[in-house]
Amino acid sequence: MNIIYPHTLPEPAEPAAARHVSRRGGSFTYDDALVVEHTMEILINEQPAYQVVCSPTDLPQLVLGRLLSEGIIHSRDQVETIYLGENGLRARVFLPGREITQAPAPGPELVATCCTGNRTIADLFRDRERPKPVPKLDYDPAWIFALAEEMKEDMPLYTATHGTHSCLIQHRGEILRRAEDIGRHNALDKVLGWALEQGIPLGECIVYTSGRIPVDMVLKVIRAGVPVFASKAMPTAESVALAKEFGLTLIGAARAGSMVLF
Repeated sequence: MNIIYPHTLPEPAEPAAARHVSRRGGSFTYDDALVVEHTMEILINEQPAYQVVCSPTDLPQLVLGRLLSEGIIHSRDQVETIYLGENGLRARVFLPGREITQAPAPGPELVATCCTGNRTIADLFRDRERPKPVPKLDYDPAWIFALAEEMKEDMPLYTATHGTHSCLIQHRGEILRRAEDIGRHNALDKVLGWALEQGIPLGECIVYTSGRIPVDMVLKVIRAGVPVFASKAMPTAESVALAKEFGLTLIGAARAGSMVLF
């Protein structure tokens, strides 16, 4: 798999003049940092597939993770090239062994997702397999508490802007990677894509997210084959039902000293 991006990507945060006003009437001006909304179009075999509004970091991994979590690919070997052009505004993905089974509409048929601005332009692959049950993982609860501690301590973009979601991936107790993004779905895709790129066995991993767990995020994790999905927030009722159907261990309210298992 080749990853090519010849252009400089924009910074994920920009300075902005701001005024702090207290309840007691005092105020002062200062330079704040604001998170950037970066729009990227993803084309698969030259056909428009997705529009993603994201933080402009880890973009190749975001693309790779999106393909995995949507069930389009199962291995990095299925991807020939990811080419990021136009300063990261467009990503071209070449899947040599993958035939498009649904022709795109004459005009873009935009279908909203939970992330503001994220769109599915065309569902190009109607032949995707039904997700399979995830493998069982015997894990130490201490691993979950370590993830909660790490989430609290080391998220630089959130510390600077207070405007991002975060995601961590852990392999058998070792925290391998963190990702931050304005969208929790994007942050998830970034760590999944990184693990796929590095050849990390996702069936032996735990993923921890800062956001709540809706059903579409659970489906992403199931498609990736991750056996344990944890969050400092709580899942929805539909998420728990889907997790049980596919054998996914779902953990909510995972903090440094306690967690809730489903």
